[in-house]
Amino acid sequence: MKHYLFLFIMLGLLVSCEKNEGNPSGIKKLGYGTSFEMCVGYCTNAMLLKSGSVIYTRSGWNDQVTPIECNETLTQISWDSFKKNSRFK
Repeated sequence: MKHYLFLFIMLGLLVSCEKNEGNPSGIKKLGYGTSFEMCVGYCTNAMLLKSGSVIYTRSGWNDQVTPIECNETLTQISWDSFKKNSRFK
């Protein structure tokens, strides 16, 4: 009886799992960044790409450096290219 219960539970788990292939058309934003904990100066760098804009930021762990943020316009053609060529598998 225990074997049937185990098989029933396993079958239920397998059937309930949904396969997600990472549809590139559903991507809302792409981000990349680095962070160094033991450093002086600009220790964190980040880039965020969204439909219509690119945001680049740099900052430090303390108030010795002024945070930097740059905003640029991203064309729809470039955004579609990033989404198409990203590897989410």
